[in-house]
Amino acid sequence: PALHLSFYCTYSDPQVNIPFTEMLYKQPAFLQSIYDSLTEDGIIVMQLGDAPSIHDPSDQVGRNENRAIITEHLLRMGFESVHVYEEKHSDFGDPWSYLVAMKDFTTRTNWYLNVAEIEVAIKDRIKHTYSG
Repeated sequence: PALHLSFYCTYSDPQVNIPFTEMLYKQPAFLQSIYDSLTEDGIIVMQLGDAPSIHDPSDQVGRNENRAIITEHLLRMGFESVHVYEEKHSDFGDPWSYLVAMKDFTTRTNWYLNVAEIEVAIKDRIKHTYSG
C-alpha cells in the first residue's frame, strides 16, 4: 500500500531577494503541497522577516509584497484562520513578523489560550515515563 504522510504542523521561512522566492512563494504550487500534506486541523508557521515599520507602505505595494501574496494564496487554498504577529525578543535586532495559518477554524481556539491554559495543555500531552 502507498505510504501517506500528513503533518499537523509545518514550518517555512520565505526570504526576500533569493533566487527561488518566485517559485516557492509567488507560485501557489509549493504552498498547495504544504496545505495538502497537513492534517485537517493542521497548522503552518512561517517566518516572514523583519516587521514593517509605521512608515512602510502596505504589503501589497511595498517591499513586503511577498507577505501579501502568501496570505492571499493561503486564504484561497482553504486555510480558515490566518494570523500575523510581530515579536521583538528573537535576537534579530529588529522586530520580526510571523504568520500562523490554520486549516480548521476551530483550531484557532488554541491561539487565544492564556499562559496557564497552554502550560496545562503541554503537561497533559507529555508522555510520562518512569525511571528506576
